[in-house]
Amino acid sequence: MHASRLLFLFNAALSCGLALFLGLAVPAAAKEKAPARPLLSADFERDPLKSGWTQDVLNEDDEFTGAWSHRDSVSGIYSIEVTKGVWHSPSFPVKPGEYYRLRFASKTAVPGLWAGMFFGQYEDVLAVDVYDRIEVSEDWSTQEFCFRAPPGAVTGRIRFQPTTKTLHVDDVSVEKNDRAAVGEWQDGVAAANPLLRYVPPDARWKHLAKTLEKLRSGGKLRIVLLGDSIINDTCNSMFEVLLERKYPGAQIEVIPSVRGGTGCGYYKEENRVADYVLRYKPDLLVIGGISNGYDAENVRTVIHQVRAKMQPEILVMTGPVAPEEFSKDGFLRYLPPPAKGQALENFEKYNARLGRMSRQEKVEFLDIRAAWNQYIWQSPRPQEWFMRDVVHSNSRGKQVLARILLRYFEPREEDEP
Repeated sequence: MHASRLLFLFNAALSCGLALFLGLAVPAAAKEKAPARPLLSADFERDPLKSGWTQDVLNEDDEFTGAWSHRDSVSGIYSIEVTKGVWHSPSFPVKPGEYYRLRFASKTAVPGLWAGMFFGQYEDVLAVDVYDRIEVSEDWSTQEFCFRAPPGAVTGRIRFQPTTKTLHVDDVSVEKNDRAAVGEWQDGVAAANPLLRYVPPDARWKHLAKTLEKLRSGGKLRIVLLGDSIINDTCNSMFEVLLERKYPGAQIEVIPSVRGGTGCGYYKEENRVADYVLRYKPDLLVIGGISNGYDAENVRTVIHQVRAKMQPEILVMTGPVAPEEFSKDGFLRYLPPPAKGQALENFEKYNARLGRMSRQEKVEFLDIRAAWNQYIWQSPRPQEWFMRDVVHSNSRGKQVLARILLRYFEPREEDEP
């Protein structure tokens, strides 16, 4: 074999060996985990209708008014806008109980709304959702929110909805989040709120011995919250993240079991407690909201039905957030005059009756309405600061609820190490 040929083969072998060596070395040098790709990402530089985004209306008689617009944007040329109706994002995968972060840029002259909608295995829409307010901004501003996927969720979609003026949106992303990052976000939201002065009653926890033991010992605690959209918002405050910081090692699972505008008058019928409570096997069942018909006996019936099958600890709460005059008007408006007198008495005495029923049934009772009212009365901010609409709280209001619950459950000074 010619010397030149031998030299060529030697150089080739050397090159292959060096390449193999470098090829093996590269993964070892690049062990740092690459950032996860967003589950949803849209800068709207492509036609959103060709990328899975859809336009919809909230009422059959409405017409969608909106556009894929090149008149204004943040990161490129295009954005989306809507004056009537909603924009829906494409579906993205979620897992029950996991946390996610939503980011987007927006511009609106009046508050808008966004929502997280969730779908099950058969693309059925779930009753549990996440709603929040988009703040007013005359120029583009970055919005950030955290949320938790509910039981049974397989996919999610984000909805953008105006109120009375055009809502502009750009640069939307959803990515997985962890508890630590959720806690930081919660702290950031709460930092803009006035100081919470709520002092829980000394006599609390009388009927929560097992719950407190699980928290103190770092055990697993499953909390099921039963009720309406007010309870749904309470659940969406993600108060468990704050509580786990107070009880290191505790593993708290929170399950919303809710149906909008629905209370124990509905759950007590047709063995619905089996689907809405028993199947989740709660350690602690929390019953609350503003939709129990102002009848403590409805709540008592649900307690009896649950206890006939299992023995979770139970916490009963009054209904916070919705202004009481608004709730009273809605409760009484369509009743015939002969029934209004008794209904008004039921409304005005409901919280006291609920507390008395809780003592009789030996369940824990938290008057979270009184705590909320006290906070609003003492706050230098108007109630609208904490609301996304007339009835429901925004992120600020949800963090007030989260911190009332935190104060109720956090260790007493004598329990601190």
